[in-house]
Amino acid sequence: MHAFNKTIDSSVALKSLFDFGSRFRLTALLLGFISLSAVSGQPQVIGYGVKECEEYVTVFEGWEQGDESAIMEYLRYRGWLAGLVTGLSLATGSDVLKGVEVKGAMRRIQVYCDDHPDRDFFNASMELIRILDGLAGTEEATGPAASGRPAASAGKAEGTE
Repeated sequence: MHAFNKTIDSSVALKSLFDFGSRFRLTALLLGFISLSAVSGQPQVIGYGVKECEEYVTVFEGWEQGDESAIMEYLRYRGWLAGLVTGLSLATGSDVLKGVEVKGAMRRIQVYCDDHPDRDFFNASMELIRILDGLAGTEEATGPAASGRPAASAGKAEGTE
C-alpha cells in the first residue's frame, strides 16, 4: 500500500488532535489574536489591500501588455479581491458584486485607481462594492464594464478589439 493511501484510526487521530495540550495551545493562540484585535480597535487590512492604487495601475497596464511578471502580480491582486468578495458575500448573504465578474471588477477598480492613485486597493475595492450596491438592478451594474472590457470597445464586434 502506498504511503498516501494509508488509512488511520480516526479515534486515535481525533484524540491526539484534541488532547489537552493542543486545546490549550489553540485556545491561548485564539485568545491572543482576540486580545490584539481588541487593543487596536480597528479592523486590520492585510495583503494586497494595503498596496497603493498607483502600483495596481502599473500592474494592470503590464497585465494588458502581456508582461509575465505583471500577469503574476495581477493574479495576486485578483486572488485578494476574490477573497474579499467571498468573505463579504458570505457575511452579508448576498452577491456583493451584483453579478459582475471578477475580471470586470478588476477593470473598474483600475479606472478608479487611475483617478485616485494615492488610495489603496482595499478602498478602491470597497468603493466599487458601494457603487454596485447603489446600482443594483440597473443596466449600468451589468453593462459592458462588467465583462472586463472598456466601455469604448463594448460596441465593437467580437474579435475586432
